[in-house]
Formats: sequence, C-alpha cells, structure tokens
Amino acid sequence: MRWVVSGHWLNQVHGPNRSLRRRQWVPSHTKGPDGAPLLITARVNVWRR
Repeated sequence: MRWVVSGHWLNQVHGPNRSLRRRQWVPSHTKGPDGAPLLITARVNVWRR
C-alpha cells in the first residue's frame, strides 16, 4: 500500500557532532513500495473549541 505524505517542516540536524538544527521544508511525496496500489482518502479537518 502506498500513500501520499503532505509537505511539512523538519528540524534537520547538521554541524559538528550533529549539534545544530535548521528548519527545512520537505515537499509532498508518496511513501510505500513501488508497484503497490495508492491509498486515496478524503481529508477531514475537525475544528474544536
């Protein structure tokens, strides 16, 4: 089964001894094994007070 991962921010480690962090944008992409069917779902946003 494959699915779509939406774009998101990531705190990327870098620098000496991996001690620093920088924000990096990861674009939308698909995850899962090649040739598997694509899972398509409706996105539902829930607003709570």
